[in-house]
Amino acid sequence: MDAKLRRRTPDWIARLAVDVHYQGKGVGKIVLFTVLEYLARASQAIGFEVVVVDALESIREAASAQQQDVTSFVLGAAMERARAILVEERLLQLTPTEVAQIDAALDEEPRVIPELARLIRDVRGRQLSAAEKTVSES
Repeated sequence: MDAKLRRRTPDWIARLAVDVHYQGKGVGKIVLFTVLEYLARASQAIGFEVVVVDALESIREAASAQQQDVTSFVLGAAMERARAILVEERLLQLTPTEVAQIDAALDEEPRVIPELARLIRDVRGRQLSAAEKTVSES
């Protein structure tokens, strides 16, 4: 592997792609694993370090322990992480004053809001009418 290619290895690995007609058939996984295994062998011959091989083996073992293929395992882990990040980003963060205000509101005696009470009665009436209609049709 020439010096220029060796410097750019992460670039071309990141640019590996599979034609649309072959996606979902495991071709990308085979190509990626082949490249990573090639890099592992090259790293021993040339003397550069490849940490990815250890990570890949850990991923394979974890996927196997979960009885999943590597692709499903990695996608699942990525989705879990993405959800966690989005939850953190969207999490409502309150100041201590706002927390105290919410606590005080929750401790207050409930009060009737006439518009809300009327809406609840209307909805319950519609549900009751629909249920009675269903029973009479049976």
